[in-house]
Amino acid sequence: MRRSILLLLAVATGTLGPALAASAASPCPRNAPPTAILNNCTFSVPNSVLAKDAVNGPIERVVNSLIKTMVKVQTFADKPVDSKGIKDNSIQLKDISASVRSLFDKPAPAAPPAATPASGGPLGYARVNADGTVDPAASKNIEFVSTSAGIYCLRYTAGTPNVLNLTVDISGADGRKLIIAGTAVKSAIDAGGDCGGATNIEVVTSNSVTQSATPAPFYLVVAA
Repeated sequence: MRRSILLLLAVATGTLGPALAASAASPCPRNAPPTAILNNCTFSVPNSVLAKDAVNGPIERVVNSLIKTMVKVQTFADKPVDSKGIKDNSIQLKDISASVRSLFDKPAPAAPPAATPASGGPLGYARVNADGTVDPAASKNIEFVSTSAGIYCLRYTAGTPNVLNLTVDISGADGRKLIIAGTAVKSAIDAGGDCGGATNIEVVTSNSVTQSATPAPFYLVVAA
């Protein structure tokens, strides 16, 4: 290490040549970092150099440059380069480790299948006239069974109805006075005795003033 520094000093000054030598006036550690060498080693300058101050500047520049270089090497060793220190397009595939490159060859996971949209619209619906007949142009899966004094017996033909929506048709009745109610509970329909066994929907329209069953047109929707 000491010979390397001497060689650098000789080249930097251009005047010392082989005459520059290190003395052992103080302990000079072997294979020590530059700062330790500067602190512990003594160098003699031959008499041929008239002004020792003339070499102080070049010596300091060479040694300081060497120290800065070693500090930078140590810094990079302690702190690996991250994405902020990489220029665009400066990394090639060969610069990436084999273990990471193997990830590129794996197929991307398949996307989950899209959910099947539920079929739109109600299961059944009907526009029922006051006499119990069903308007075929505004009806689906609903059949008329019978009617009597505002009690309508109907059948949902596509299965078992569970949820009903009922609305008075104000085009043929006074919605301010009429009340509409219904059920799709088969046991309650059969126990009531007003509708036959083929009925699975029973609707009643009544007058809120007289509190009596009154025929009236209505809309029916089987929602579930």
